Amino acid sequence: MKKAKTALIIISALLLTACSGETKSGGYPIVGTVAKEEIPSEPKLNHSPVSEISEIPNLYDFVGAAGELLTVGSAVNIYSNTDSYPDYNYILEYDHSYFTYVVPNYQRNSLENNDYYYSIDTPEALDEYNLYLKNKSVIYTVRSGDKLENGLICTDAQTAYLYHDNTEQAVPNLHYSEAAFSGELTLTGTIHCEQEESPIPDTGKGLLTFIADSDNGKVPDEYRPGIIYKASQGGKASYYEMFQLGNISDLTEEQASMIGNNEYTDVLITIKNIHLFYGNFGYTPSQIADIVDIKLI
Repeated sequence: MKKAKTALIIISALLLTACSGETKSGGYPIVGTVAKEEIPSEPKLNHSPVSEISEIPNLYDFVGAAGELLTVGSAVNIYSNTDSYPDYNYILEYDHSYFTYVVPNYQRNSLENNDYYYSIDTPEALDEYNLYLKNKSVIYTVRSGDKLENGLICTDAQTAYLYHDNTEQAVPNLHYSEAAFSGELTLTGTIHCEQEESPIPDTGKGLLTFIADSDNGKVPDEYRPGIIYKASQGGKASYYEMFQLGNISDLTEEQASMIGNNEYTDVLITIKNIHLFYGNFGYTPSQIADIVDIKLI
């Protein structure tokens, strides 16, 4: 029974990978891998302590988020689950991360009513958004040492799955996936400076969020499976290629003066220490980076 199920999983993985390959014809974002000794030492991610489980559990192989076949043997860390997730028995960690790579759907100066949403109110807008979602659905896998075509080098990557040890219904769930990159990325777009006070830490007045525009071409973004919006129903949709850049108080006086009196400001911005994160079960997906330089455009 287990062999038959594993065979079906392998076939499914091959089909998913083949479909992804057809969609990637527009350009694969990873152009090579640098030697281990050439991987920059920073930035790094926080990792769980190495497991001390004496006996590896007998769990089914399964298909990962990018259509790849994942096995217990290929996990870099396996540990018993804590009381935080009582329906799952094990957490399996892998040395890769997922991300997307698309042309943003955002055009500068198109923010309506000073918010993060745009209207899908014409057939042309609907077609454009559906094409964006189609491209956004392609998932790429990155590991430490991989170099992107924009010059960024992945310095660290990890993905974890929560696994329910049930011989009849062994269903893994993606827990989190994150990657860190060395190098600088210069982008055009709009920086938003939050003007309102908030009781939520790190999300109140002065919080900086950058929305990358379509003039950049393809931009890396965190894997976010929950973004699919039923555009056929009309209404509004969110912009997704956004970076959290800390607070305006972290900037130099010169940088802060460019955006301090405006809620939305169009800029050419250079960022570094890029961190892409997707989390399930209560985590908030995010793209985090540090500002190197800002110019008004």
